[in-house]
Order: sequence, then structure tokens, then C-alpha cells
Amino acid sequence: MTEVSIVIPVRNGQDFIRRSIESALHQTLDAIEVIVIDDASTDNTTQIVADYEAGSSKIKLIRFPTNRGPSAARNAGISAATGRWIALLDADDWYAPNRLEYVTRAGNGVEADLVCDDLLLFDEAGGATIGPMFGTGGLPPSIDGEAFVLGNMPNPHQPRCGYGFLKPIVRKAFLVEKGIHYNEEMRFAEDYAFYVDALLAGGRWITVPEATYIYSVRDGSLTFDHRAADLFKLCAVDQAAWLRARGNQRLQKALRRHFISTQERAAWVQFIDCFKERRPVDLIQTATMSMPVLLYITKQCFNEAVLRSTRRVGLRRNK
Repeated sequence: MTEVSIVIPVRNGQDFIRRSIESALHQTLDAIEVIVIDDASTDNTTQIVADYEAGSSKIKLIRFPTNRGPSAARNAGISAATGRWIALLDADDWYAPNRLEYVTRAGNGVEADLVCDDLLLFDEAGGATIGPMFGTGGLPPSIDGEAFVLGNMPNPHQPRCGYGFLKPIVRKAFLVEKGIHYNEEMRFAEDYAFYVDALLAGGRWITVPEATYIYSVRDGSLTFDHRAADLFKLCAVDQAAWLRARGNQRLQKALRRHFISTQERAAWVQFIDCFKERRPVDLIQTATMSMPVLLYITKQCFNEAVLRSTRRVGLRRNK
């Protein structure tokens, strides 16, 4: 029986897909399958994966004729999986050789539904590891809904440290029983929505301390520049989760905090768009969406004004 199905969504990943596939094939746990979902790549990705498929019975290639996004790709991989566990692997990341044996042993030992390890950050530009994302004692032994949501609060001072980056393996029977799948309308924060759904459905999530998932850090791979529409979709996720969390006041409070933070960022992006496009009515409506939004936009405008004033003073001094 297949123990783990490794699901790898990829689009135009010819420069790194070999590394992720090789790491999957060379696990110390032998009872695996590797499902690669090619999301309409226009480079040589399809041929690379097809060559692997021809050479190994463990590889299965699913190809989308049109670009459908990471959520649709993950759903396709999960549906095709025959393993007891689903292990997601981003196409530019890879596993340490013992990763799947390590996390499945922990999950099977306590009948968990989700199991994650720490992430080992790898600097692609420098070609060297940076270190674990959380480090010793950084992850709690288990993660519930409240901890997960609060662990996803943005921190510009630590952009590479957040629970949203975690890559837990998930028991497939749990996903099937609870009817959990990725929201295919989301192309940003789709993992957050998926794992909130799993935790609301009663999923038991445990952690193990060793960092055996290698997370590639590339230029542009981490950014706070998101479209307003994507951020508002994330707001809708929090609103729906808040309704489902009735009776759990701590989780509702955490979701409310996350919602406000996301709404503030979404409104600021939309406010800038309205300003650039000279849409004063929409600009005012955006700024007055809520009191937290109004205060946030006022603060952001003040900070921008101070920054521009400082730059002007610096330019005059340099003349």
C-alpha cells in the first residue's frame, strides 16, 4: 500500500523541478508515489517530468491544457492520490532524505490528521542554508485553530517566519471524510484557507522539531505586494470561518484580528489604486470602509508624507 502521495504543482519550473522530484524519489520511506501537476507550462517542464514518468513507476504526470492555478493543481493531485498521507511539495523546494519517514512515524504514532516539521530556509542566490524558520522551541507541540490564525498575522520585521509557510502532511481519509479541498478561486493564501478549513473540521495537527523540508528563498518569492481583490478574498475566508467557529470565542477573536489586518492591507492597496486612477468617490468609500481601515489609511498617508518630506530635504542637502 502507498504510504505517502507527494503532490507537486508546477508551472514553468524547468530550472528546479528535477531537484524536487529527485528529493521525493530518494526518500528513506519507499512506499511513495509522486504526482506532478503541470499547470500548462510553456517551457520544458512537461518534457522533463514526462521523462521521469517514463523511467519510474512512482511518477505520475497530470497536465492541464490551460492555466488553472495552484489550488486546482493541488486538488487534482489530491484526488489522484492513493496514499494514506498527502505530502505537498512546492516545485522549487525539496525534502531531506528522511523527511517522510520522520513525519509519518510521528503522525501514525498518535493518529494525527496533520503533521509538520520546521522549515530549513535555503538562499538560492547565495547557494547556502540560512537556518530553520522557527528553530529550537519555535513550534508548539500541536497547533489548533487559534494558534494557526495568530501565527499567520503579518510581521514585516520577520517576513520569513509564519505558520502560513508550514507544509504539513495530511491524512487523506480525513480530507475525504470532511470534504475538504482547496478553494480554486484563490491564488493567494490558498494554503491558509485550506488549513483553517481542516482545523475547523476538527483536524488534529502536531509538529516535530527537526527541519526536513527545505524552503527555497528566491528574489521575489516573498512579497507584501498583493492585489486588493486577492486580499479581500482572504477577508471572506476569515468571515466564513468566524461563523463556523461559533462557541469558540478565542478562535473567533483570532479570526477577527486576522480579518482586520487583512482588510486594512486590502483597503490600502485599493486606496492607492483609486488615487492613481483618479477615482475620488471610490477612494473615499474605500477609506471609510470601517474605523480600523480609516485609522490605518490615515497612518499610512502620514507615513508616506513624512517619507517624501525626508527625501526632499535629503535631495536639497545634496545639491
